[in-house]
Amino acid sequence: MAETPDTRYGAVDGHMEADTPLMTPYSREAHDGVAHVERRRRWPLLMLVGGAAIAGTIAFGRRGSASDAATALDTKVPMASIPELEEAEHIEESDTLPDTRINKPHIVLMVGDDMGWNDIGYGSLDLKGASPNLDDLASQGVRLENFYSQHLCTPARASLMTGKYPVNIGMQHEEVITPQSPWGLNLTEKILPAFMKHNGYTTHAIGKWHLGHYTFPYMPTARGFDTFAGYLTDQIHYYNHTYPQMLAGAYFRDLISATTTAFHFYSDKSGILSDVLWREKLADVIGSMDTDGLGLNRHPLFLYFAAQTTHGPLDDIQDERLFTDNQKKVLKTIGNEERRRFAKLLMVMDKTTESIVDQLRDRNMWNNTLFVYTSDNGGCSKSGGYNNPLRGGKHFLFEGGIKVRAFVGGPALPEKARGTRYQGLMHISDLMPTILDVAGVEIPHGLDSSSHWKWLTGDRIHPASPRNEIIHNVDLWSFPTDVGLIEMDDGPRGALRWGDLKLITRMWPLGWYKPPLTDDDSDNEGIEDCNSAPDQYAVSDFLFNITADPEEKHNLYYIDALSEVRDAMMERLLFIAGNMSTPSWSLSDPDCVLYWKETGFISPWQGVYIDAGDRDNMWGKPSMLEEL
Repeated sequence: MAETPDTRYGAVDGHMEADTPLMTPYSREAHDGVAHVERRRRWPLLMLVGGAAIAGTIAFGRRGSASDAATALDTKVPMASIPELEEAEHIEESDTLPDTRINKPHIVLMVGDDMGWNDIGYGSLDLKGASPNLDDLASQGVRLENFYSQHLCTPARASLMTGKYPVNIGMQHEEVITPQSPWGLNLTEKILPAFMKHNGYTTHAIGKWHLGHYTFPYMPTARGFDTFAGYLTDQIHYYNHTYPQMLAGAYFRDLISATTTAFHFYSDKSGILSDVLWREKLADVIGSMDTDGLGLNRHPLFLYFAAQTTHGPLDDIQDERLFTDNQKKVLKTIGNEERRRFAKLLMVMDKTTESIVDQLRDRNMWNNTLFVYTSDNGGCSKSGGYNNPLRGGKHFLFEGGIKVRAFVGGPALPEKARGTRYQGLMHISDLMPTILDVAGVEIPHGLDSSSHWKWLTGDRIHPASPRNEIIHNVDLWSFPTDVGLIEMDDGPRGALRWGDLKLITRMWPLGWYKPPLTDDDSDNEGIEDCNSAPDQYAVSDFLFNITADPEEKHNLYYIDALSEVRDAMMERLLFIAGNMSTPSWSLSDPDCVLYWKETGFISPWQGVYIDAGDRDNMWGKPSMLEEL
């Protein structure tokens, strides 16, 4: 098929990948049998339908033709076989508010990816001026100066969506959901978009999901979002949208669009910068809002934008039209190529932030919008992100791995709160009840979090924060995990915050990292992760006064005067370890690639049809089909 180069911002010349056909869900009975994480053989659930390899796709029982495959982008695929959740409230349109105009605020929740303490313009030592739009929103809003996320993507997003600690929802193990992971955020958890939808909001997600995708009930549009456009796993390339690691000898794309009833692959977008696609989807979502010209809507907007930036791989953004003259000057001051690529990705995200605000303004919605921003975890020095002067980084429980930049802004913020800094202790789980509070939604019982809205707006100042404790994490399994072997650790590895004090157990003594000033031999284009423990050191226990020593330079663990409080904190941590939820993590499922090799895309694989050609010679491994 002839290709026409795309001339939009971010598009690059080159061969566009071939159109890829669709997948079709299997029956409700099949889904009912796989809506759990129990590890077992799943071959009987994979159906093979004769015909030309995958060109003959199935949709509502109809076989397609090869020409149908060429129009895959415009063909919707049914998701009618998604089962109702047994323990979570099922979402129906009738649950939303009546068809009347309401004046609830629109809410934009934006999550940066792997953005460290030193990685946003207003808080950076070397990237000042790189993110003017984010900086303006922060300066005109409330900067959350004592805000903590988690040490990794999956547990952070799970905590954000549930208002609960990872230890209480099975998300505490120090591994993320990978493309082959047959697990996800427990389906019994009703998450933030479902609460918003049930209370009159239209809900849309764009960007990264990373909370489970192995079967359809874990998809974002099965859990409260009206639409989703983005990728399911932890990372993809910015232009060809492939997962950066080879899986079973192949590279797979990860880019889909979905509603509550159908989904399709973006099969003709190779060569277009991801953020350009996000902006197009943002325009569709915001442009579709029913507004009366005063920013009042029948259903207000809840927009979850989980940015791809600034997670590796650090693909170089070469289109300078994306950058302002001031940003170009900032780039010239950065002597290290890896850090410069990281800065470009930050600038791309800032451009998308500007687009969100402009589009809301164009629809007369901005004046009634609350904008919430956070990062999911600290920066990774092996992919251009830094947390200096804080200690450590992503994957670990020192401040550099968990303390992140965050703010609440937008015109819906009361005027007296604008331009302020909130020093109260706050955890990413607190954003869920805070957002519900702003939206006038009743906050559910059983959360590990509290609304900070009255504190953020200055309506309450005593105590300084509704929280005095943060369970940063507790894990009993060995780390890093060998995918073929899982072992219990000798004791809980975790971190607990009580007021000024922070206890860390069984942690390697990481150092302090700052951006290199010049290029060196360590450049890996951001593909290498930061999860390798420094094996030259044994694990140790630490106690810090974070208020007096935010850089964690003075270990107080062995100070006699603090032994009583140290022992009390250790007792508390051991109690948590003995009563936490069983981790949802399980070994990778190799069966997934049998499906993906037919579509070329990462997608749900349990309980779906495979339309294959020659069964006996399927990928040259007929023995793999014996159980069928």
